[in-house]
Amino acid sequence: MRNWKEKTIAISSERLSLVPIEGGDGREILEWINNGEIVSNFQFFTGAFSIEEESRYLTKMADSPTDFLLGLFINNGRFIELIGTCGLHEIDFKNDTARLGIIIGKKEHWNEGYAREAIRALLGFAFNAMNLHKIYLNVFVTNGKAVHLYAQVGFRIEGTLRSEYKIRGGYVDMYRMAILREEWKKSV
Repeated sequence: MRNWKEKTIAISSERLSLVPIEGGDGREILEWINNGEIVSNFQFFTGAFSIEEESRYLTKMADSPTDFLLGLFINNGRFIELIGTCGLHEIDFKNDTARLGIIIGKKEHWNEGYAREAIRALLGFAFNAMNLHKIYLNVFVTNGKAVHLYAQVGFRIEGTLRSEYKIRGGYVDMYRMAILREEWKKSV
C-alpha cells in the first residue's frame, strides 16, 4: 500500500478549501447528521448520534489507511465557515479505486454549486495526486438532484443495486455511479 496519508491533505478550488476535519468540527457536523431533512438521502444516518459516536467516527477516519474525510470550508483567504464534508472511502490501492462521499450540511449553501466544485477538486486529487483509476459512489435512485449533479461532473450509472439498503422501514434501490481517470482527464 502506498504511504499517501503521511502528508497533510489540503485541496483548494476557486471558493473552497478541503482540509482534514479537526475534533472541534464534530459538534457542527453532529447537528447536520441529526437533522432528518439534511440527511434524508443518506443510508447511514437513520437515528440520533451522540457527540461520542461522532468523535469515534472522526478518529476512525483520521486513523484509517483506506479512508479520509475532509471539511469543506468557504475560502475567502481564511477558513471561516465549515459548510460540509467530503472524502474518499474504501480506498483500494490494489485496484486503484475509491468510493466518494459528500454532504453539504449548511442548508443555506445548497444550490450554490459548492458540491460540484468540491467533487471536481476531490476528483482532481484522487486521479492526479493519488493516481487512482476509478471513483464510484452509491446514490438513491429517487435522489434525482444528486444523480443529475454526479452526471454533470462525469459519473455514469453502472447499474442498479436492487433493494440495497433497508432504511426507514423499507428497502431502497441505489444507483452505482462511477468515473474513470481517462474520462475525468477528457472533461477538464
